[in-house]
This record gives sequence, structure tokens and C-alpha cells, in this order.
Amino acid sequence: MPFEASQKPELVTHSNCRALVPNRRRCKTDEVIKKMAVKGGVMGITLIRSLVSTGGPATIEHALTGLK
Repeated sequence: MPFEASQKPELVTHSNCRALVPNRRRCKTDEVIKKMAVKGGVMGITLIRSLVSTGGPATIEHALTGLK
């Protein structure tokens, strides 16, 4: 994502942290999330199971606390 090129804050939607699900490209790395935040951007997380947990049911606790 070209955060450096943007003159305005950017919005990352329907995504999550790659630390939760390492093999999902749609999930963002800590580096990308930090670049977005520095520019005043906002990240809209999703509770889609495959973007929150690597297996089994996903709960709100998984999304909020980083349980795997």
C-alpha cells in the first residue's frame, strides 16, 4: 500500500492483523498497520473466521486479544 504517496489518511477495510492469520495476504502486517496509523488512517477489522483464526470457531475474544 502506498501510504507515503497519499496526501490524506487512508482507510483499510475488511482486514485484520497478519499476526492472527499469517498466511492470509488480506491481513496486514504490523509494518503496514503502523504506516497507516502514522498518516492518521483507520483500519476496519472484520470478524470473518478465516481472517481471525487459523482454525475452529472465531470469537470476539480472538479478534480483540489475538488468540489463535
